[in-house]
Amino acid sequence: MKKEFRIGLIVVLAVVVIALIVSNVNPTGNATFTPRANYGPVQQHFSVYTECAYVDTDDGWDVTTKSTVSYFNKLLGTYETVEDFCGDGLGSVIEHHCEDGYMKTRTVGCPSNQYCNQGVCVLG
Repeated sequence: MKKEFRIGLIVVLAVVVIALIVSNVNPTGNATFTPRANYGPVQQHFSVYTECAYVDTDDGWDVTTKSTVSYFNKLLGTYETVEDFCGDGLGSVIEHHCEDGYMKTRTVGCPSNQYCNQGVCVLG
């Protein structure tokens, strides 16, 4: 009887730990947008990038804050990490965002009088 109780307790603890981990994988999805920035469409085929979680505190499409996200790439079967970076010509940011458990990417043009520096729009 003691052995069965221990096994049951281990199973319950494992379920609780997994539930806690899963609840932290999905962020709020409450996107923060930067005023006067020019938002392009979300990249298609985002459904292959699952289990998205912020490595840092950014939780939105804010181009004034550099974000780093981790996710599972279903095509490759690997966990990956990516951070925001400057687009072509330094006038835009390739922004990454977690929403509904998926990693989504879009190009965002910096607001007027700003340029991209190390993945963030700054005054110029």
